[in-house]
Amino acid sequence: MRRSWVVAKWPKGAYLLAGETWIALTLDPQVRTQTLPEYTHVAFTVSSSDFESMRRRITDSGAPIWQDNQTEGASLYFADPNGHKLEIHASDLRSRLQAARARPWEGLELFPLETS
Repeated sequence: MRRSWVVAKWPKGAYLLAGETWIALTLDPQVRTQTLPEYTHVAFTVSSSDFESMRRRITDSGAPIWQDNQTEGASLYFADPNGHKLEIHASDLRSRLQAARARPWEGLELFPLETS
């Protein structure tokens, strides 16, 4: 089972671990003061059993919610203190792609996830 957690934090930043990926977050006075209008964001898979407690921690922290979930599965779209758009999703990329195959949007092209 992949786990996600904070592995270090300090007054102006934190390191997060999501599976095998680590993310460095730092507060920077030079960054934007609000989220950008585009949809681009980073999505993290979380277990279904952890989703509700993670959702509650994020919303209780006061993190801005930038979009309601309109995709398959449970998702929460929120912004970090620097306005970066993030998502936690209680599913995985394969599940999201299956939903896209079932209801493709205009211009969608799907490619194999694995190569031989």
